[in-house]
Amino acid sequence: MFPIITRDIPGNPLLRNVFLPLFLLQIPQKTLARFNVTTADWGQLLALLLKVDTSDAGAAQAFIDFDGYNKVVTTGIRLFGADHFLASYIEDIQPHHFGPVGMAAVSAPTVGEGLEAWLSQATVMAPVCSVTRQISGDEIIVSFKQVIDIGELRHIYDEMIVLLTRKIIQLLAGQDTQVRVLFAHNPTNNPEYYEKHFDTAPRFNSKETCLILSRGIMQRQNEGYSPLLYQQSREECARLREIARNYSQVSTRVRHILMEGSMAANFYSLDEVADRMHLSVRTLTRRLREESVSFRELQSEARLELAKTQLRESSLPVKVISANAGFSNLSAFSRAFRQYTGLPPSEYRDQAASST
Repeated sequence: MFPIITRDIPGNPLLRNVFLPLFLLQIPQKTLARFNVTTADWGQLLALLLKVDTSDAGAAQAFIDFDGYNKVVTTGIRLFGADHFLASYIEDIQPHHFGPVGMAAVSAPTVGEGLEAWLSQATVMAPVCSVTRQISGDEIIVSFKQVIDIGELRHIYDEMIVLLTRKIIQLLAGQDTQVRVLFAHNPTNNPEYYEKHFDTAPRFNSKETCLILSRGIMQRQNEGYSPLLYQQSREECARLREIARNYSQVSTRVRHILMEGSMAANFYSLDEVADRMHLSVRTLTRRLREESVSFRELQSEARLELAKTQLRESSLPVKVISANAGFSNLSAFSRAFRQYTGLPPSEYRDQAASST
């Protein structure tokens, strides 16, 4: 049940053990038709890229590695065009395309419970992201932060995840519900594009990528509430999350905890990570050793991924970024960064700037 489909695809080594359900690559028939593509055509593309027969009933419950997902999405964007594909996909996609996760969200009794049902599955639906919620006065802020660098796909991925979540909120609370959209990256399209296709005017180059909505709508009743469907869907979500956790290597879970912490300037110790995973230090160390990785290596990766993010997305001096990443001196940071990426920090920043 829930077989894994993996392929030896070049990419960020941190993504090799990150898995997503195959149903996330399901594209609405209406969207495909806009590009004169049939569902059979899309199935053949998946079969070619992933070596999986999507007509097999078991394939719908398969998991794929993120490199495979990345390859399929990147190929689709190149075939259809990023702007046209994103607009059509967000317009046409419906909750049932996301299996029990989507159905749990839209069958919940209130807007707040529906949003929680959706966001609680972030580790399955968007495992490269950290999704957090906070209350600020009368507003709720839902923040999205990629904790693993996914390369050229990162901005379109952010926009897709954020705009999907906004759509779920509006399906629950009503299309007239005001949900502000902020992106940390530079604009990928002109403002008219977002106003035309999504009826929103995102703010770019913000401190963080997030959605901001009124706290008051959380108690609003969901007109689509279905007690039996909600209960069944939540049970399926719990099962899906547990299966995904079983497939995920311990080192992947440790990486995620360390990277989430580093983004908030919390550099967790081995004891703290073991406690968060409900494991003894001895057990955690043994299981990491079985996966041929040490906790110290994972700590270094988390700090260097933070440095990569700040080099790409900020104008902070390299010396400050080095300190933010927990390095005691600049030379040690530069040496470690070059060994990790193959480039010195300044050259990495220049290349990242030229690719945006």
